[in-house]
Amino acid sequence: MSAHSQTVIGLDFGSHFIKGVELRENQGHFSLLSLGQIATPPKGLFSDLPIDEQVMIDTVIRLIKEMKVSTKLVNTALPESQVFTRVIEVPRVSDKELSSALQWEAEQYIPLPLEEVNLDYAVINENMTDREKMEILLVAAPLKLIEKYTRILESAGLNPASLETEIIAAARALSPVMAKDAPTLLMNIGSSMTDIAVVNNSLINFTRTLSIGGEMIIKSISQELGFSMVQSEEYIKAYGIEKDKLEGKIFAAAKTVVDSLIEEVKKTISYYKEKHNDKEIKSLVLSGGVAKMPGLVFYIASEVGLETQIGNPIMSISKDEKIFGKLGAEVVSYSVACGLALKEI
Repeated sequence: MSAHSQTVIGLDFGSHFIKGVELRENQGHFSLLSLGQIATPPKGLFSDLPIDEQVMIDTVIRLIKEMKVSTKLVNTALPESQVFTRVIEVPRVSDKELSSALQWEAEQYIPLPLEEVNLDYAVINENMTDREKMEILLVAAPLKLIEKYTRILESAGLNPASLETEIIAAARALSPVMAKDAPTLLMNIGSSMTDIAVVNNSLINFTRTLSIGGEMIIKSISQELGFSMVQSEEYIKAYGIEKDKLEGKIFAAAKTVVDSLIEEVKKTISYYKEKHNDKEIKSLVLSGGVAKMPGLVFYIASEVGLETQIGNPIMSISKDEKIFGKLGAEVVSYSVACGLALKEI
């Protein structure tokens, strides 16, 4: 941490909303200055047309203006679906040799020419049972995507300091609620995707992305019960997947999608146990907007058999309760943005 006061914005580009969090850090202590969200333009970041990029720039400008931020320094995150992330095992070598070894490893796993990506890595487990090997978190982001994010932020009058992946940011924000003596399973459930990570000692040991999110649940309810998508979204917000609401009809309609998500969680737990038989996952933390769905925490806990909770990303951050105390369950959707603002620069 820096010895002086520093203020940073964390900006999370979601498929439905762009969320911002502004934090001030002073000698290791963080204070929440502002937060806000704005609807993501329909074509989001996936259009290459200049007119759509300008719409995104204008949207960011509006959000920053509404938040009344006091800094231009910003950290942002790239969606897991657009980034190549993999945990690999390599022979234990020196730092100098590791850089060269990873270039070769990256060529095997990354489906783009290395000159077209920004390659980064972190040693995540030097204390493996096998003393001859080490685990590395390998992350490769397309340069075109990085350039696009940077261009949008700079055009909005901001000063981009860093980019990372969404799950890394969420893990940083929620580290205060994670187990200190055992790995924790983190699920960041968004509208269109769910990112899963195993976090141990604040380091990501495993990560994967699923094409399952809130939209699939809403669509399932719409198809099963004949509701419009808007109606289905209102029902799931109000009643969630609680079995005793509306004669269990919403639960029954959503169950197939939620169960498919739970099945993938079980596979992740089994895979991790095979790779790390000396470490047992004992808890699960939910984040993302879908996490606040009524009944979801109880249902996942009962099916997976882990202590499960919704992560509060601002729990350990100083804040004015008169301003931010009314956020309630909505705060869980700010996990990525908060984690970005917490990142040391």
